Amino acid sequence: MAGTASQVPRPAARILIIEDEQLLRAGLKLSLIRFGYEAEEAASGEEALECLRHQAFDVVLLDLHLPGIQGVELMKRICRLQPHIAIIILTGKPDLESAIGAVKCHASDYLIKPVDLDELLDAVRRALQNGGTAQGRDAPADEVLELDGLLLDREARQALIRTADGRQVAVTLSPSEVSLLAYMMERTPAVCSYTELAGRALGYHLTNGEARELLRPHICRLRRKITAHPGAPELIHTVVGKGYRLEVPPYAGG
Repeated sequence: MAGTASQVPRPAARILIIEDEQLLRAGLKLSLIRFGYEAEEAASGEEALECLRHQAFDVVLLDLHLPGIQGVELMKRICRLQPHIAIIILTGKPDLESAIGAVKCHASDYLIKPVDLDELLDAVRRALQNGGTAQGRDAPADEVLELDGLLLDREARQALIRTADGRQVAVTLSPSEVSLLAYMMERTPAVCSYTELAGRALGYHLTNGEARELLRPHICRLRRKITAHPGAPELIHTVVGKGYRLEVPPYAGG
């Protein structure tokens, strides 16, 4: 793993690494210290909870597959102990259940191992900039929409998209993009007309032509965001003269 100091801020931030692989845990700790962070480590969920009971942390790096307490249950306990902590998920075995849990616990990032150091440092920087203020609040059920390999957390304005190779990638959306994607998810596989999308999702009462022109740049930006990662599927399809339809490839499991 390689990184450059100019890419990462040097706040006085405390990070807890929860990882059962000793070499990886030690490597992450040394790297974080090198870039100006204070870092502690825990090899299990129980050890991590004990640390969190006695020390305050800004960020947790959490391996989901640990001995003892793991996964979604551990995330919930972490949030109860320190509600404003930012959680960055690390996993070598991405699956839909853990992605849903990450969304509901407002995880800051969901990273697939092996993690590039630059990617990890960027995730830590984003978590610190966001301040972890959403941590510890389970979103109401209707705030989290699930459709096969696509998840949308309306409150956090974040979509999780499953790529062709099984990775989960997180995408941050604008309020308008959240409204458009949520409406299409709720209506799939139906075609959403231009006037329907403009009115029901964005609150504009327009003619068909006006709605089409209004939606075009919004849909263009939304498409760019959700297909920005290699292997991300084409989700939004234009139905010429009518509107847009959302098509999500079936989740095959694994």
